Amino acid sequence: MSDLFQEYVPDWFISNCFSVMEGSQRHTYQVLTKRPERMADWVIKFDEWLQYAGDTTFAKKLPNVWLGVSVEDRKYGLPRIEHLRRTPSAIRFLSCEPLLEDLGQIDLTGIHWVIVGGESGRGARECNLDWIHNIVEQCSVAEIPVFVKQLGAKPFYLDTETGAKTPFAISDPKGGYIGDFPCHFLREFPEAA
Repeated sequence: MSDLFQEYVPDWFISNCFSVMEGSQRHTYQVLTKRPERMADWVIKFDEWLQYAGDTTFAKKLPNVWLGVSVEDRKYGLPRIEHLRRTPSAIRFLSCEPLLEDLGQIDLTGIHWVIVGGESGRGARECNLDWIHNIVEQCSVAEIPVFVKQLGAKPFYLDTETGAKTPFAISDPKGGYIGDFPCHFLREFPEAA
């Protein structure tokens, strides 16, 4: 439950983790990071080594390992996508959770799955459901599966004319009950590689 690509994690430990993942192909591993530069560099080097050895590629050797980046806002999150895009993986995904602002137009080229949701827990920040809708709509147009995980503890709609916020009623404290979701908010999965 940590970031595998944090600076203090040694390369040998990362290698051991991927060996365990390779050895248990019956499981799907989602590796999420906020350090996509290191992830991309590490996986690219490993992929090159596999190809040089005549073995295979990272995506073929570890189809059960899905690599993703956190995309919570425009300033920090959106730049991570470019590093993910250059990372060889069977499935590349975005975790737009907790969604802290409208991300605007997202370049979804090379992305296979998007997870989105508002923030929950003590001190949760508000989430405008139009921000989630924007992502769901873009994924629909790009034919990318989207998984709306939760609306968050404080979902609302914003009246663009008056600026008034209207709280959105939820029956679950995290906003995770799918029965509360607007009808176009889906829980889809990518096709396994």
